[in-house]
Amino acid sequence: MAKRMAAESIMSGSFEQDQKDMAQQQHQEFCTQLVDLCQKQDYRNREMQDLKRRETRLSRQWQSAN
Repeated sequence: MAKRMAAESIMSGSFEQDQKDMAQQQHQEFCTQLVDLCQKQDYRNREMQDLKRRETRLSRQWQSAN
């Protein structure tokens, strides 16, 4: 997050155009990584919810069998 903010600072500051271009490219890469990480987190959250539902179902089945 700090790197993304630093890139934003360079992009909006009084730096040479080549530095701004490099910062913009890095910023885009950081944003892409952030989106990827958020998607992975969403997937894992859904997977965790599924596992919790399975655990609950199996626990109920086990209790009713005893």
